[in-house]
Amino acid sequence: MGVKHLSRENPGLCPLSVAARQNRSSFEILSIVKEIRDHLLSQTEKGRTIISLYASCSPALVKAVLLDGRFRSTVLDGLARLKPAIVGIRATLGSGDRDYVFTEADANTVAFLMDITIAKLPKGLATQAKALEQELHLYDMPGKTVAEYLRAVKLL
Repeated sequence: MGVKHLSRENPGLCPLSVAARQNRSSFEILSIVKEIRDHLLSQTEKGRTIISLYASCSPALVKAVLLDGRFRSTVLDGLARLKPAIVGIRATLGSGDRDYVFTEADANTVAFLMDITIAKLPKGLATQAKALEQELHLYDMPGKTVAEYLRAVKLL
Protein backbone atom coordinates (compact mmCIF):
# COMPACT_ATOMS: atom_id res chain seq x y z
CA MET A 1 0.00 0.00 0.00
CA GLY A 2 1.60 3.28 -1.11
CA VAL A 3 1.59 6.30 1.11
CA LYS A 4 -0.74 9.02 -0.10
CA HIS A 5 0.12 12.24 1.69
CA LEU A 6 -2.86 14.41 2.44
CA SER A 7 -2.17 18.08 2.88
CA ARG A 8 -3.59 21.46 2.04
CA GLU A 9 -2.33 20.94 -1.50
CA ASN A 10 -3.77 17.39 -1.73
CA PRO A 11 -6.76 17.28 0.63
CA GLY A 12 -8.40 14.15 -0.78
CA LEU A 13 -11.77 13.19 0.62
CA CYS A 14 -11.53 13.70 4.36
CA PRO A 15 -14.39 12.21 6.37
CA LEU A 16 -13.69 14.58 9.26
CA SER A 17 -13.88 17.62 6.95
CA VAL A 18 -17.15 16.35 5.51
CA ALA A 19 -18.54 15.77 9.01
CA ALA A 20 -17.35 19.18 10.20
CA ARG A 21 -19.38 20.86 7.45
CA GLN A 22 -22.43 19.70 9.35
CA ASN A 23 -21.10 21.01 12.69
CA ARG A 24 -19.09 24.23 12.45
CA SER A 25 -17.88 23.99 16.06
CA SER A 26 -15.72 21.04 14.96
CA PHE A 27 -13.49 23.17 12.73
CA GLU A 28 -11.05 24.08 15.53
CA ILE A 29 -10.49 20.42 16.41
CA LEU A 30 -10.23 19.52 12.72
CA SER A 31 -7.57 22.18 12.23
CA ILE A 32 -5.53 20.77 15.13
CA VAL A 33 -5.91 17.21 13.80
CA LYS A 34 -4.62 18.34 10.39
CA GLU A 35 -1.66 20.04 12.08
CA ILE A 36 -0.88 16.79 13.93
CA ARG A 37 -1.10 14.87 10.66
CA ASP A 38 1.15 17.28 8.77
CA HIS A 39 3.77 17.87 11.47
CA LEU A 40 3.78 14.73 13.64
CA LEU A 41 2.39 11.71 11.84
CA SER A 42 4.19 12.49 8.60
CA GLN A 43 7.55 12.33 10.43
CA THR A 44 7.56 8.58 11.24
CA GLU A 45 7.02 5.41 9.25
CA LYS A 46 4.14 4.36 11.50
CA GLY A 47 2.60 7.81 11.21
CA ARG A 48 2.82 7.68 7.42
CA THR A 49 1.15 4.26 7.55
CA ILE A 50 -1.71 5.78 9.57
CA ILE A 51 -2.06 8.61 7.04
CA SER A 52 -2.08 6.13 4.17
CA LEU A 53 -4.66 3.88 5.82
CA TYR A 54 -6.87 6.88 6.59
CA ALA A 55 -6.66 7.95 2.93
CA SER A 56 -7.59 4.44 1.80
CA CYS A 57 -10.54 4.35 4.21
CA SER A 58 -11.76 7.84 3.35
CA PRO A 59 -14.19 7.00 0.52
CA ALA A 60 -16.09 4.48 2.67
CA LEU A 61 -16.04 6.79 5.67
CA VAL A 62 -17.18 9.84 3.69
CA LYS A 63 -20.15 7.78 2.50
CA ALA A 64 -20.89 6.74 6.10
CA VAL A 65 -20.63 10.33 7.34
CA LEU A 66 -22.99 11.56 4.62
CA LEU A 67 -25.56 8.77 4.92
CA ASP A 68 -25.53 8.01 8.65
CA GLY A 69 -26.29 11.02 10.82
CA ARG A 70 -25.87 9.02 14.02
CA PHE A 71 -22.37 7.92 12.97
CA ARG A 72 -21.46 11.50 12.02
CA SER A 73 -22.72 12.87 15.35
CA THR A 74 -20.98 10.14 17.34
CA VAL A 75 -17.64 10.83 15.63
CA LEU A 76 -17.93 14.58 16.18
CA ASP A 77 -18.97 14.10 19.82
CA GLY A 78 -16.01 11.76 20.35
CA LEU A 79 -13.60 14.29 18.88
CA ALA A 80 -15.05 16.98 21.13
CA ARG A 81 -14.47 14.74 24.18
CA LEU A 82 -10.90 14.18 22.99
CA LYS A 83 -10.14 17.89 22.53
CA PRO A 84 -7.87 18.15 25.62
CA ALA A 85 -5.91 15.09 24.44
CA ILE A 86 -5.73 16.42 20.87
CA VAL A 87 -4.45 19.77 22.16
CA GLY A 88 -1.95 17.85 24.31
CA ILE A 89 -0.69 15.98 21.25
CA ARG A 90 -0.32 19.25 19.33
CA ALA A 91 1.77 20.62 22.20
CA THR A 92 4.47 18.07 21.37
CA LEU A 93 4.99 20.01 18.13
CA GLY A 94 6.17 23.19 19.83
CA SER A 95 5.93 25.13 23.01
CA GLY A 96 3.00 24.53 25.27
CA ASP A 97 1.90 22.07 27.90
CA ARG A 98 3.74 18.93 26.86
CA ASP A 99 2.69 17.14 30.02
CA TYR A 100 -0.88 16.20 29.16
CA VAL A 101 -1.54 12.79 30.72
CA PHE A 102 -3.92 10.52 28.85
CA THR A 103 -6.92 9.37 30.87
CA GLU A 104 -8.86 6.14 30.80
CA ALA A 105 -11.73 8.09 29.22
CA ASP A 106 -9.37 9.19 26.41
CA ALA A 107 -8.35 5.59 25.70
CA ASN A 108 -11.94 4.37 25.83
CA THR A 109 -13.12 7.13 23.49
CA VAL A 110 -10.35 6.43 20.96
CA ALA A 111 -11.08 2.69 21.10
CA PHE A 112 -14.81 3.30 20.68
CA LEU A 113 -14.27 5.64 17.73
CA MET A 114 -11.96 3.13 16.09
CA ASP A 115 -14.47 0.32 16.61
CA ILE A 116 -17.42 2.21 15.11
CA THR A 117 -15.23 3.37 12.25
CA ILE A 118 -13.95 -0.14 11.56
CA ALA A 119 -17.58 -1.31 11.40
CA LYS A 120 -18.13 1.05 8.44
CA LEU A 121 -15.17 -0.26 6.41
CA PRO A 122 -14.95 -2.97 3.77
CA LYS A 123 -13.45 -6.20 5.10
CA GLY A 124 -9.87 -5.71 3.83
CA LEU A 125 -9.58 -2.19 5.21
CA ALA A 126 -11.29 -3.23 8.44
CA THR A 127 -8.64 -5.91 8.91
CA GLN A 128 -5.86 -3.35 8.42
CA ALA A 129 -7.52 -0.91 10.81
CA LYS A 130 -7.94 -3.61 13.48
CA ALA A 131 -4.25 -4.48 13.15
CA LEU A 132 -3.35 -0.80 13.60
CA GLU A 133 -5.64 -0.57 16.63
CA GLN A 134 -3.73 -3.46 18.22
CA GLU A 135 -0.35 -1.87 17.40
CA LEU A 136 -1.41 1.34 19.12
CA HIS A 137 -1.94 -0.39 22.49
CA LEU A 138 -4.76 2.02 23.34
CA TYR A 139 -5.34 0.58 26.79
CA ASP A 140 -1.73 1.41 27.68
CA MET A 141 -2.48 5.13 27.19
CA PRO A 142 -3.95 6.01 30.60
CA GLY A 143 -1.44 7.52 32.98
CA LYS A 144 1.16 8.24 30.28
CA THR A 145 2.12 11.66 29.07
CA VAL A 146 1.60 12.33 25.38
CA ALA A 147 5.34 12.10 24.72
CA GLU A 148 5.69 8.81 26.65
CA TYR A 149 2.82 7.21 24.77
CA LEU A 150 3.86 8.50 21.34
CA ARG A 151 7.40 7.22 21.87
CA ALA A 152 6.10 3.83 23.06
CA VAL A 153 4.07 3.35 19.85
CA LYS A 154 6.82 4.79 17.61
CA LEU A 155 4.99 7.94 16.61
CA LEU A 156 7.57 10.30 18.09
